Amino acid sequence: MSIVAPTPRLWEAPTHKRTHGSSRGAAVDSGTNPAACGLGKATASAARGEAAANGAAVEPADPRSPEEHGQAGLAVYQLIEAETQFLHWEIFEEECYASDGWITLNDGDVVVDCGANIGLFTLWAAAQADLSTLVALEPMGPQFGCLERNVELHMLQKMVRTRQLAVGKSSAETSPFVFFPRMPSSSHREIYTQEKEGQRATMSAHRFDGATTTACATTTLSEIIAAEKLDRIDLLKVDVEGDELAVLEGLSKPDAARVRQIVMEAHAVDDRIERIRALLEGYGFEVRVGGGDARMERAGSYNIAAKRPTPEPHWVAEHRQEDGTDVNVQFL
Repeated sequence: MSIVAPTPRLWEAPTHKRTHGSSRGAAVDSGTNPAACGLGKATASAARGEAAANGAAVEPADPRSPEEHGQAGLAVYQLIEAETQFLHWEIFEEECYASDGWITLNDGDVVVDCGANIGLFTLWAAAQADLSTLVALEPMGPQFGCLERNVELHMLQKMVRTRQLAVGKSSAETSPFVFFPRMPSSSHREIYTQEKEGQRATMSAHRFDGATTTACATTTLSEIIAAEKLDRIDLLKVDVEGDELAVLEGLSKPDAARVRQIVMEAHAVDDRIERIRALLEGYGFEVRVGGGDARMERAGSYNIAAKRPTPEPHWVAEHRQEDGTDVNVQFL
């Protein structure tokens, strides 16, 4: 069945103060980077496009600069403004995926975004460090269209690889998904319709009106790792509206060893949170489970962060230097 979706519109975030991320300190030339003149994101992007069309040399936008991110407002293509405002607040202002600074990103890191939606987490991650690669996976056509446009708008094509795929326990040519035109980010695999009743009880019923079913191609994390030739994943983000455990179960133990950090939103249905914790701890992760805001907790949603422990140093030898002093040799 074809999806009837809202028309994507450009939305610009209000100014805000970031808490964990850092801005790149490189100097910019206001003659070639319109953002350096203090323009808003949408205006700056349009000005860059016009300058490039006229043959002028244009510096790519730095998604971490104050002019391009934060103070001047972040612009994105989106479907429902109220939903986008909430997700922007959650990801950029509350920095829910930073886990109070416990989760970190460094230059050269590799990130995989499962359930990328319109790309807000993708843009947030790109703002934290000069990433090597970010693979953004989103199965639903309307959201994927916005994701692609936002990657292009922010000139991140060299960093970000977009794939229109769902991720689960096993691969399939297609799986049925339910799309909500008034609340696209809550779209989910059809098998989770009944358990979503708890979420619906915390929201206005009309937001789930007009639902349609569509087919989406499905893969596994291990297949993504092989197809994208990823030797490691420094941060795996999972927000897949009920499929969280299935996503992890589609990751083989050898491939799980490639993952350094995980952040995810999971739904407390049956013993799913406990099973996720047990699986991650079995793979050697330290796991933290915390609530989101009050609305999320009423809907049974929790944030989970997992990180491989930093090896504790231990002293195994004492070394005498040429000047006669003794020093401890530290091994990990």
